[in-house]
Amino acid sequence: MKKLFFSILFFVAICPAFSQQKINIIPQPAEVRLGTGEFVVTPSTTIVVLGSDPEVKRVASMLNMELKRAAGFELKIGNAPSKNAIHFKLLPEVALGKEGYRLRVGYEDVEISANQPAGLFYGLQSLLQLLPYQIESKTLVTNIKWNIPVVEIKDVPRFGWRGQMLDVSRHFFTK
Repeated sequence: MKKLFFSILFFVAICPAFSQQKINIIPQPAEVRLGTGEFVVTPSTTIVVLGSDPEVKRVASMLNMELKRAAGFELKIGNAPSKNAIHFKLLPEVALGKEGYRLRVGYEDVEISANQPAGLFYGLQSLLQLLPYQIESKTLVTNIKWNIPVVEIKDVPRFGWRGQMLDVSRHFFTK
């Protein structure tokens, strides 16, 4: 009877691990809603920069640099909204603060929106973590599908700083 009870308890405890697909992003976002399916980045995909802020275009070009190095292709950057595109845009949303962002990945397009370019940068970092790990390769990677799972992420920093703060004034060192 004890063996039966513990085996049932074991299966009940382990079943939720197999029923959910997890998104692993560091740091963990505040809100994540996982969908089904994927968006595939191909050479015909475009990057759309909405607005005239040069920092937004700079953040978008960072994505191009990563794709050029690992995938071997560069995406065209434009400013007209379209399908099969990755959109970067600044939207006034007070709840996001200076570094918060919204990332929405659908079947036909990807949208990263934020209040400030810093938020777009952090959204881009999350997007890069959703791509296959080969995006970090320093050399060209062939025979890979550059897919991003369908997901909606809203992230706002929990603290006013990122990383660890170090108080060096309490540790004095000699010359």
